[in-house]
Amino acid sequence: MVKISQALYIAILILTTTLFLTLILVYLSKETAKSLSINTVGTLLLTTAMNEFEDSIIKNFGRLDILGGELVDEKQIPIRNRFEVVDYISQKFGVNATIFVTKGGDFECVSTSVKKSDGSRAVGTLLGSDSVAYKFLKQNQSYLGLSKILGEDFITFYKPILNENGKVIGVYFVGKPIKEIYLLIKSKLVDVSIKSLVTGIFIGVIAALISIVMNYYIFSKTSGHLSKMISEISSGNLKISGINITSPIKELQTTANALKNLSETISGVFIKTKHSLENLSASAQLVKNGIDNLSTIQTEFFGRMEEITKAIQSISASAQQVASNVAEFSTAAQRLSSSAVELSKKTVQMKSYSIESENSVKAIADVISETSKISEETEKVISQLNAKTSNIKGILETISSIAEQTNLLALNAAIEAARAGEAGRGFAVVADEIRKLAEESKNATAKISAILNEIVHGILKAGETINETVKVAQKASQKSEIAREKISQVLSEINHIAEHIELLTASAQQFTASTEEMSSGVNAVSRAIEKITTEQENLAEYISNQRQIGQELSQVFHNLSQVIEDLRENMKYFKY
Repeated sequence: MVKISQALYIAILILTTTLFLTLILVYLSKETAKSLSINTVGTLLLTTAMNEFEDSIIKNFGRLDILGGELVDEKQIPIRNRFEVVDYISQKFGVNATIFVTKGGDFECVSTSVKKSDGSRAVGTLLGSDSVAYKFLKQNQSYLGLSKILGEDFITFYKPILNENGKVIGVYFVGKPIKEIYLLIKSKLVDVSIKSLVTGIFIGVIAALISIVMNYYIFSKTSGHLSKMISEISSGNLKISGINITSPIKELQTTANALKNLSETISGVFIKTKHSLENLSASAQLVKNGIDNLSTIQTEFFGRMEEITKAIQSISASAQQVASNVAEFSTAAQRLSSSAVELSKKTVQMKSYSIESENSVKAIADVISETSKISEETEKVISQLNAKTSNIKGILETISSIAEQTNLLALNAAIEAARAGEAGRGFAVVADEIRKLAEESKNATAKISAILNEIVHGILKAGETINETVKVAQKASQKSEIAREKISQVLSEINHIAEHIELLTASAQQFTASTEEMSSGVNAVSRAIEKITTEQENLAEYISNQRQIGQELSQVFHNLSQVIEDLRENMKYFKY
């Protein structure tokens, strides 16, 4: 029983040691799995999926091309709504797979494994110029990294599809949510832990069973023969012929040799274990140093992050100020545009008034010119009347002279009639009548002459007035011509002003559009700053978690170093 207990003790010791080392292995494998980079796993997964994606496209569709704005296979059949390849990639690698076609300045989805809430495929959606991969794809470059899709963080791989001329005609896309990659790593971690634990337990149990069997065989075989021989001698039987005493001795010698070999093997194992412990200790120290360095870097990084945060806050404040200024500029530009439009309307009205004024001045000039012509004609008529009046005056003078002579003749006739007496009385009456008629003719001629003088004087006055009128008309014509020229110049200047106002209006509209674009750009900058702030907070949280993990790992390696040191101390009791 004592020998069996010793065998069990040795077996339990071996099993316990194996389990202890197994637990250390499991813990280290867990910590190693924890330190796996999500980016590394995601990059490896998406790169493999993308290679398989391209190979499957070649196998199923051949070389893709674009025809009439549609992505087509080598048989010129559109691949829109053909899902066999994207579904195959999605099922095999557990990723989202999509094919885009170039559409204007964007990329349109024509085949995808992504389904909407109603179960239909998300065909027809656009990638969008705000996508982080957009600028890379426009430059014929692939993008492999983090992206936000519908508000969720993804690891994505966008790769441009090129035609024979090297022109981008579409895009391949594969992506997977970060949380799913984390769950994948976590499942691998549990799997590694279980496998390591089961393997260690299995090895420990096998080692314990081998130890039990060996000890039981050795002690049962050797002690059986010896106890039988001692029992026979004790009973007085000194003839031990039926018992082969050399057989147990040979068995003991064989067992001793086996134990020696086992001891040498165990000694070799201890030596290797010692070297492994030394290597493990050195590796642990290197890792600890690396963690300490990482902690120092993280501390510096946190300091820089605070500076970056302050800078981002300053930029955000500046962006808000710029946005406010842009809003004021936009309002001023709108006012300027409205004023320019109103001024343009006023200029058009002024131009219309100027044209009307020019026409009126031209009409006045024409009237003045006609008046001048009429005045000249009137002056000629007055001159003719003046000449005729002079002729009439001469005739009147002749008549007056004839009347005076007639009066003298009548007076002489009356004198002669008086001399003739009764016979000349009738002639005297006639002579008297002739004298009266001559006097009346003379008086009438004098009156006519006076009237003619007045008429001549009036004609002369009219002539002078008409001359003055002609001069005034000529001056007015000259002034109207000057006015017409000035109005023409004003009209020309108004046309120039109208052109400048049109340019001003166009500039104001462009300025308004520019301010709108600037406002849009500032809003985009603000959104980008908010996004950067969010990403910075996420990064800070991630670094903080990594820092905590680093501290935990540092403690783990400290504990591991202590365990290694304890194992070294325990191994000193063994001679090997």
